[in-house]
Amino acid sequence: MKKSVAIITYSLGNHPSALAERMNVLYDTLVKNNIHVKAIYSLGSARSNKDLNAKGFNESKKYNIFIRVINEIFVGIKFIYYIFLLRKSDYFIVSSPPFFLAIIVSLTLRFFRLKYWLDIRDLYPEALSDAAIITKGGIIYKFLSWITNLTYKKAEGVLLASPGFIKTISVNKKYIFQNGFPEKYFYIRPKKYSKKTICVHGTFGYFQDVEFILELSKLLHKKDINLLLIGGGIKFDEIKKLNLPNVKIFDKVSNKKCIDIISKCHIGLSFRDTSDLSKNAFPVRVWEYLGLNIPCVIFPSFTNVNQSIKKTNLLYFLPKRCELLAMKEIMLIFKKNKTKFYMENNGINKALLESFTREVLSMKACKFLIKNS
Repeated sequence: MKKSVAIITYSLGNHPSALAERMNVLYDTLVKNNIHVKAIYSLGSARSNKDLNAKGFNESKKYNIFIRVINEIFVGIKFIYYIFLLRKSDYFIVSSPPFFLAIIVSLTLRFFRLKYWLDIRDLYPEALSDAAIITKGGIIYKFLSWITNLTYKKAEGVLLASPGFIKTISVNKKYIFQNGFPEKYFYIRPKKYSKKTICVHGTFGYFQDVEFILELSKLLHKKDINLLLIGGGIKFDEIKKLNLPNVKIFDKVSNKKCIDIISKCHIGLSFRDTSDLSKNAFPVRVWEYLGLNIPCVIFPSFTNVNQSIKKTNLLYFLPKRCELLAMKEIMLIFKKNKTKFYMENNGINKALLESFTREVLSMKACKFLIKNS
């Protein structure tokens, strides 16, 4: 008899978010492993006609932390009814964040004594304190920490998006399920823009060092290097203030269009703050640069980088936050590009990175879930 799994996620299908991309491949891989899958989601589209949708009320591009929390709670409450409908599933997979949504869902599953796995993509409440939304060690932080640990203890186990999270979470069954990149990115190698072009794409949220990007943009302008900025988020309004002829800004676009744009760029950037969360994360945009064989300048350095990834010579970590150092690194990369270095090492990098495609990573994660559930 087929096992049945219910995936609970905020976004799915055609939604242009990293969460939807992650859940789509997990969903499809479970199906390939002869698992009967249904999903409960809020944003995006269904993967099959059996998936269940519960809309929230905050789908605008305007960001408000209070409205966001209320919306998560609202959607979480709506999800409870669907959880009851799917209560005969062998187990549930709950993706977090959204944090408050995941808490409501986890506590509901615990109340109904249903088995569930947690898919942890960011650490909470640490992310809230690092973003200065709440005070670390304060009453609210302690309460959220207590309730979060409770959901961990009652889970069957956890999937972790970054190796840096593994020491923080105390559960018996842990598996590192990194985001990776789609295998199809190996075959996207378009002609580069004729003019030297650098890009930053994704969500410009609390942990993005937008000021660093703004400082660097002025130096890029002096060197006649274009800068493409694509995305949205709470700090994107600061990005929109840039008024330099070498800077082009795109609001949120479809994933397909975003990849079409950045794949023609010469270099990618990933600048975050120096919080523990940033140091322990492996940003989705960096995975995408790797898949597209685009060198990436990064600050701060993050921990636990696999040796195969290091051997690609695509990641350039800055020793400190300094736009002059960043500019020096960028010019050195362009010098290598003149010798077609990055096209010549394409085959080598493909071999080094084959085990980090979303398809491969998802298959390994599914086998772990099946074996331990």
